[in-house]
Amino acid sequence: MMGGKCEGKCFCKVAIRVLVAALFIYAGYNKLTGIEGTAGYIASAGLPYPVFLAWAAGLLELIAGVLIVLGSWGKRCAAWALVLFTIVATYIFHFKGWLAGDAGQMVTTLKNLAIVGGLLMIAGCPRCDSSDCEKCGGEKCEMHK
Repeated sequence: MMGGKCEGKCFCKVAIRVLVAALFIYAGYNKLTGIEGTAGYIASAGLPYPVFLAWAAGLLELIAGVLIVLGSWGKRCAAWALVLFTIVATYIFHFKGWLAGDAGQMVTTLKNLAIVGGLLMIAGCPRCDSSDCEKCGGEKCEMHK
């Protein structure tokens, strides 16, 4: 790193991807290996098709987590999918408990919002991220000035 700019692969970007993705890979694996418990938890929230949703959630977390770690072409789409998933899951399973005064649910809600922040860093914003801009080539193009 020279002059405050990342040269090549930035360790921080890789660390953020690995650390955030590890959480989802672990959670997805646990959902898939304990599908009955996951489906029961989903059913307790009154959602329809709990077994299907358990499989869908587990596969989403596992596959999206792996795509983020690999830094592949799908990392941004995977991060955006996990942003939406995390916001919806937080609202359904934790936010109402927070409003009811449950301190544990408040902590979980805030933790999940912090995770969303990490996912947004991974997803990036094409308008403000010049690292993938073909026009910039190390300099700021008109869009990124």
